[in-house]
Amino acid sequence: MRKPIVSLVAVTTLVLTLAGCMVGETTHTLYLSPGGEVTWTVLESVFRSDAASDPQRRSEELDWLSGQSVAEAMRALRPLDVEVSVLRAARPYSVRTQARFAAVDGLARELLRELEVPGRVSLERQGSLSRLSVALEDCAVDSAELERVHIVLTEGTFLRAEGFRLSQDRTAAVPQPSAGPCWFLLEWGS
Repeated sequence: MRKPIVSLVAVTTLVLTLAGCMVGETTHTLYLSPGGEVTWTVLESVFRSDAASDPQRRSEELDWLSGQSVAEAMRALRPLDVEVSVLRAARPYSVRTQARFAAVDGLARELLRELEVPGRVSLERQGSLSRLSVALEDCAVDSAELERVHIVLTEGTFLRAEGFRLSQDRTAAVPQPSAGPCWFLLEWGS
């Protein structure tokens, strides 16, 4: 049975099981190297509980801070390594979770496998040119959530993009899927 895709943030974190009701801002940055290696960084900033009482708020915040749900979700994707850094250990909290993956296509395949989402992934290389394509049979994502996901090249520029909005300097991409079947394509080179 296929797991539903509610938003790309839900897809990329897989399961963000927060204790109680925590509020804050989450951004996802995937640093893509010329060879296709990826460092995925999730920054959770200004996180705090919105519970009414101080004891309940403190309890929820400590549960959230010790939970490392993003790190657990990333480990399910079989990265080379995962690193968690508490940037601010007092209210409001900030945590950075970072995982390194050997190849962007492998990461995409693991996401689809973990979520039981039918789709195809391919990475083609020709000299210094790389082309990643991801096709999903169903695309039910919240476009507002997509603004929190950025793919940034460590070197070179994006030469072509489908299903993405590129930055003016063509070094960063933000997903913008269409209704129905989803097709994402990124081509980059130096």
